[in-house]
Amino acid sequence: MGAASATAAVELEDIQGLVRFAYKRHTEAVFLLLRITDRVAARAWLARAVITNAVTREPAPSTALQVALTSGGLRALGVADDIIESFSSEFVEGMAGDPSRSRRLGDEGASDPTRWQWGWGSGERMPHVAVLLYALPEIPFSRPTTMTAGAAQLFMPFVPAAAALLLLFILVSFAYGSLYRYWPALGGLLACAVAVRVLGPRFAVARLAAAERE
Repeated sequence: MGAASATAAVELEDIQGLVRFAYKRHTEAVFLLLRITDRVAARAWLARAVITNAVTREPAPSTALQVALTSGGLRALGVADDIIESFSSEFVEGMAGDPSRSRRLGDEGASDPTRWQWGWGSGERMPHVAVLLYALPEIPFSRPTTMTAGAAQLFMPFVPAAAALLLLFILVSFAYGSLYRYWPALGGLLACAVAVRVLGPRFAVARLAAAERE
């Protein structure tokens, strides 16, 4: 009962969705590292940004916005020092703020923080905010130029020709009475052409609907 109560008490509305879902299906992503130069504008943007939380939604949202702040970012936003210092030392010091931890992490030699493009030192190399943008990939079979529809379009022009060829063989067989053995093959050819012509687009639509449900 205690565990169930603790789970129910989790405020999913105040947790970013990445923590819970990892967005494994949102394979289109862009990560932006930003610095705050205007405290008022940055605070206003954060106040109105629609950050995707950890509440389950069906269907899943097609896009997701997540935001992460460094300790320097909190200071740039005007958060009080005593609040920032209440976080863990790893967060306050940053990835390259402690030489001993860099050594334990193996950030030496070619991986030394001084070689990093960002994340060490001060100034432009230290990001304040990471904005993570996720999106679902384009749904396959979403346009009539899919493999199935394309195959149908490829064979459509041959349907009249196949019908004419079958008619020609029928007439010749009546004239000479020796081509009856080819009728099954020609009939199968015509049947395949008609099936591609009639069923191909419907099959593409069915695949599209299935992909959208996934």
